[in-house]
Amino acid sequence: MKLAVLALTKGGAETALLLAEKLPGSELNGGRPGVYRSPRVGEVKVFLPRKLGVLVPAGELYAGPTAALIGEIFHRFDGLVLIMAAGIGMRALAPLLQGKDRDPAVVLVDEKGKFAVSLLSGHLGGANDLARSVAAVLQGTPVITTSTDVQGRLAVDVLARDLGARIEPVEGIVRVNSALARGDKVILLCDRVLPLGKDHPLFQDPCWEVVTAAGDMSEQVRELGVKGEPVVVLTSRTGTEGFLSLRPPSLVAGVGCRRGATQEAVIEALRDALARAGRSVLSLKKISSIEAKSAEEGILRAAKMLGVDTEFYQAGVLAGILSERSGLARSEFVYEQMGVGGVCEPASLAGCRQGRLILGKQARQGVTVALAEEESGW
Repeated sequence: MKLAVLALTKGGAETALLLAEKLPGSELNGGRPGVYRSPRVGEVKVFLPRKLGVLVPAGELYAGPTAALIGEIFHRFDGLVLIMAAGIGMRALAPLLQGKDRDPAVVLVDEKGKFAVSLLSGHLGGANDLARSVAAVLQGTPVITTSTDVQGRLAVDVLARDLGARIEPVEGIVRVNSALARGDKVILLCDRVLPLGKDHPLFQDPCWEVVTAAGDMSEQVRELGVKGEPVVVLTSRTGTEGFLSLRPPSLVAGVGCRRGATQEAVIEALRDALARAGRSVLSLKKISSIEAKSAEEGILRAAKMLGVDTEFYQAGVLAGILSERSGLARSEFVYEQMGVGGVCEPASLAGCRQGRLILGKQARQGVTVALAEEESGW
C-alpha cells in the first residue's frame, strides 16, 4: 500500500515524518485476527508546503494551493493521510470523489496526532484500518464512524478485502451492510474452503452464517434467497446474478499467441474462454505464458487493461508439467516453435499453487487460452 502524507504546519510536518518513519513495512489489518490478506505499507511519501522547507528539511516540497496538489496525487496513491483542518481537506476532496470502489483511503489527522479520522473508503480502501494504524503510531485515538464497525459487525466489503476478493455489484454492499448493522442474519454461500483463520471475525460474528455449496450453486443460492435473508455468494462461477457476489482471485489463464497478436485479440480470447468455463472475469488473477512471449505487447497490454499480473515460465518448467500431468494437449508444431509440446495448458497450471485445469486449450484469432483454478486458497 503506497501512502501520501500531507501536512501544512511545522507541527503537522513533524507528525508526518514520524508516520513516514514508523508505518513502512507494517500490516494494515486493524488488529483483526485470522485475516488472509493484510495489505502491507510500502512507500510513505511526505508532501509539505515550500514555505516549510527551511524549518523541516525533509519531504517533497510543493508550491501552489494544497487542493491542487491533492487533486494531482489523489489516484497516484492507495491512501492519503491529511494532517490539516477537516474543512480544508473536505473541500479539496469533494470534486475528486468517484465511488467507494475507486477512491483511495483517506484519513484526517490533527497536527498533534490526537485523533485519526477515517474519512473516505473506510472498508474497501482500508481507511478504517489505516486510521487505527496511524493512531497506534501517534498514540492517539482512531475515529471510525461506519455503522457496521460501530455495531461491532463484520462488513461485507471488509470481508471481501480480507479475502482479496472483488465485489459484484458494488451497489449491493449497502443492503447487506444495513442488514448487518441491524443485527439481521446474512448467509455466506461458498463453493470452496475459506482461507481464513478460525479466529477471523467472520466466524465470531453471530450475524454471519457460512454455508458450503453442494451441487447446483445457482439453484441453491436462489433457494436461500427465497427465505428473505440476504445472501452473499463467494464463487468464481457465473449464474449467481441478482445476488451480491465476492469474486476470489482464483483463476489463472495460460495464453499462447502468434507473434504480434493484438491486445484486442487476447482479451476477446480470454473473455470467450471465461464464458465457456462459466467463470467471472473478476476472478482472473494472472495471465501466464512461456518466457519467449514475455515481450508480446498484446499479452502485456491485455493484462494491464484487465488489472491482472503476468508471469512467464521457461520452456523446461512447462515441459515438466506436461510430463507430470496426463491428458494435456500436445502439438508437434508448438514443439518446433517453442521447444515444448504445449504452452497455454501447462502455463495455466504453473501459475497455480494447487490448481486444476477447468478449461482445456481454446483457439481464437491466433490466440490460445486454457484456464486453471486454485483448488483451495488463491
